[in-house]
Amino acid sequence: MTSMPDYVEFDPDGDVVLLLRNRDSNKGQDKDNTDSEGTSGAEVPADVDGDAQPDGIQMRVSSSHLALASSIFKRLLKGGFAESLSLNSTGTAEVRLPEDNPQALQILLNIIHGHVKKVPRAMGIGMLTHIAILIDKYCLHEVTEIFTDMWFKKLKGDIPGSFAKDLMSWLCVTWVLRKSKAFKDTTKIAMRESEGHLEGTTERDLPIPASILDSLEKARQGALSECCDTIRTIQVAYVQPEMQCTYPNCDAMALGGLIKALTSQGLQPLPRPPFTGLSFKWLASNFKKMSLPTLCGVNGHFRTHYYTEDFENSHSHAECGIKRTIIDRLSLIEQGLQGLELEG
Repeated sequence: MTSMPDYVEFDPDGDVVLLLRNRDSNKGQDKDNTDSEGTSGAEVPADVDGDAQPDGIQMRVSSSHLALASSIFKRLLKGGFAESLSLNSTGTAEVRLPEDNPQALQILLNIIHGHVKKVPRAMGIGMLTHIAILIDKYCLHEVTEIFTDMWFKKLKGDIPGSFAKDLMSWLCVTWVLRKSKAFKDTTKIAMRESEGHLEGTTERDLPIPASILDSLEKARQGALSECCDTIRTIQVAYVQPEMQCTYPNCDAMALGGLIKALTSQGLQPLPRPPFTGLSFKWLASNFKKMSLPTLCGVNGHFRTHYYTEDFENSHSHAECGIKRTIIDRLSLIEQGLQGLELEG
């Protein structure tokens, strides 16, 4: 693909020049970020976070178009800032945007200036993330909605079903574009499969509110605490004088088997908050895989092993032992990790 030109003209009579840093357009290209529709340069890289080049990029634009499309640009160009003073006194102004992604901004400026044939009809999640960052930064949700809906619809099938390196990009895009179901699905994965607080896990700053990341971490730690508390409750019950199983010596075998299984998984003693490096999915999977034989089960005397807790009554089941209790409780905890709802 061709490199980003040093000068891009969106309005030949434009009274504002945007100054951006040039970036290495050959790094992190996304082969699937656009389709064949649009003009030359429609294929854009998914990640252009390379080092800034010595030469910059100038984009000539219309202040009227910018102000109409973006309340942020309106304040900048009409609200008494240095740029607006220059525009009023000389008829022109320069606006430095060193942190903005040039390719993403070019796409948005083509939309704002009505050059719709130059707008790509599809793109990868990397470029859509860059665009979402700028949409959030400049409040461009309304003017871009038709295109963002189209781009997202074509990408929906690529939403990861498990925790992946681009999950934070999906979280950013679904939040900024207000995609309720996809946002809920994405945050559900984060709750169940993240291994710590997601703040600072990406190289670029994403416009995801800290409250969302805090809520995801609170859900992760809460679920892990419930998992470990379930095991601790069972351990406490089996060391009490009251028998959990009437079959002779069965309680001792059940407790010993539980401790041995936890030790073999590296989970004895049980982990405690903040559970750094642990996900609910991993911990629950390891708890479910534990082999927990009981003496009454081995000898064919199926009886009830139970522990009592406010949230669950003891019950009989053919599969004698405590494993069923653990599995049932883990299922309830997992059902509580359903993701976040978009507000508003």
